[in-house]
Amino acid sequence: MTIMAAPAANMSGEALGNFRSLVLTALSQRGFQVASGKPAEPFVHLSGTVTLYDPENRFGKWFGLASGKFDSKWTIADPQGAELSSARIDGSVRASIFSGGVADVLEEAAQRAADYLAGVRN
Repeated sequence: MTIMAAPAANMSGEALGNFRSLVLTALSQRGFQVASGKPAEPFVHLSGTVTLYDPENRFGKWFGLASGKFDSKWTIADPQGAELSSARIDGSVRASIFSGGVADVLEEAAQRAADYLAGVRN
């Protein structure tokens, strides 16, 4: 599995690491094993690129004016690298004092990425 952020996404290394952990957890919950290094069995490769990461403005959140946005592109490739499928996963939230904000968007995007791979598997 590869997850990276496009330079224009402006996603910090910490935020990207947190998102990767969310995706790994979601995949594990669906019975997937994520290999480090070259796997011994036939496999598919899930690759995601975050193309937009715009967390809500903390000051604007107090006035209900903040919004967070996320956009990503995903591909699934066979062991030889041939693309089998691709998808776009995006989300946004209009934050308020009581909402979870962009963290909720990242959690939902991670769940959808795992659902995407599960759908291709079936």
